[in-house]
Amino acid sequence: MTEKTPETQTQPEPSTQKKPIPARLLIGVFVVSLLISGVLIFALLNILLDDNDNSEFDNFLTSAAGGASLIDPPRDVIDFSLPAHTGESLAIGDLQGRAVLMFFGYTNCPDVCPLTMLDYRDVYEQLGDQAEDVAFVYISVDGERDTPAVMADYIARRNMSDYVIGMSGDVVTLNQIMPDYSLRYTLNDADENGYYTVDHSANMYLLNPDGQLTTIFSYGTEPELITSTIQDVLNAS
Repeated sequence: MTEKTPETQTQPEPSTQKKPIPARLLIGVFVVSLLISGVLIFALLNILLDDNDNSEFDNFLTSAAGGASLIDPPRDVIDFSLPAHTGESLAIGDLQGRAVLMFFGYTNCPDVCPLTMLDYRDVYEQLGDQAEDVAFVYISVDGERDTPAVMADYIARRNMSDYVIGMSGDVVTLNQIMPDYSLRYTLNDADENGYYTVDHSANMYLLNPDGQLTTIFSYGTEPELITSTIQDVLNAS
């Protein structure tokens, strides 16, 4: 008698269809990719901005203490002339023989410029008799509003006409001297009343009696340090 064997059951083939990737995992990968891309882009922009913003002073600055960056040897800068608050044109070269303390601003400035003018007053008073050997120059980067007459009134209201020289800058001249002073300024959009502010460099610059740039003072440098630096420059001349 022939023994029957059970029929072989066909085993189902394993499914080859891939399971969908969970949405949460996809979102996580996407977020991580964005973060990595952002970091890389940020680093690249920093490199590019550093390259563009590197001042030509990088090769000249020898030391910086308390906000005073010394340039050694003193650096030659181009001469330029602008309308002064007296109504006459004045060249920086006309001031040779005196040290020149210079800053760039505008009369409608709400904070930096008035405080810098107070620093000017403090330095002038601290210099005593040596103040006669220093020209305190205030150059406006907003020459359209800051005419010589406006500059004269601004200085007179602060009782500084005896020693501060106001100058009205124009675009052509300011662009010409930008590299020498690493100057930056931007006229912002006007409001509905036509009023606008100006973003600008806040440094002070010291020229020796030969008209060479010797020191850059960052905003907020103590007047005592500015005074002593000027005295060193005068005594070395």
